[in-house]
Amino acid sequence: FYLRLTGRPKDVYSYIESLYNDYRKLRLRTVSNTWEIIHMDEFIDSLLRDTAVCGVSLPRLPKREHLVEAGYLDGPRLSVFEVSSAKS
Repeated sequence: FYLRLTGRPKDVYSYIESLYNDYRKLRLRTVSNTWEIIHMDEFIDSLLRDTAVCGVSLPRLPKREHLVEAGYLDGPRLSVFEVSSAKS
């Protein structure tokens, strides 16, 4: 969360996208003061897509495609399934 709040877009995508493969459960307090169970990959997805998470407004994050075109990131993100099928 802190990296998404303060980091540079290249660092945010490089580090946070690797957490898409983390499926641990996470207990999250909602705005209505109740608890819900989500998975870490769902939380990571909300960090990269939403403008506010946990009641905190996040700075604008450029789309990944724009950073790839500018040369900051290497190609499109590969999912776990694409990586495993490429090894076969």
